[in-house]
Amino acid sequence: MSSEQRKPPFTPPGWLNAVTRTVLRTPGLERLVGRSTALVTFTGRKTGRSYTTPVTYTRRGDRVILTAHPSRQWWRNLQARPHVGLRLAGVTFAGTARVAPRDGALTALTSFFEDQPMAARAAGLKKDATGTFNAQDLEDRLTDTVVIVVDLAPVDSTV
Repeated sequence: MSSEQRKPPFTPPGWLNAVTRTVLRTPGLERLVGRSTALVTFTGRKTGRSYTTPVTYTRRGDRVILTAHPSRQWWRNLQARPHVGLRLAGVTFAGTARVAPRDGALTALTSFFEDQPMAARAAGLKKDATGTFNAQDLEDRLTDTVVIVVDLAPVDSTV
């Protein structure tokens, strides 16, 4: 693979994101669609405004893994203002986001693609005969993938 970044495979039009946000806030539909798509709410680093965008995710316990293409702008806000809201399958959580460092990103990216086979196919990844992804293919994906890890805040059960 060349050292140049690939363009994002798909840029959803604004209306599609609006429809997705509506569906993910609709009781009944949110649990079905929300198994793989979450709403992440964050604060703009320059504007201070609140933004909500749909993202594909995987959850491992109290940790949620998101990915973005480096050319996208939304994830940069998380570096300046890491506190986010996440709506996962109809349940809203608070969390702290961080861009995974290169040495931890490969493990998180592998988990993401293991849980999101459609995203793996879209990324051109295939499992080998042993049922695992090729390590070099995953390394190559890190050149054009930002891996974001969100640590969910504990839920206060006393309320």
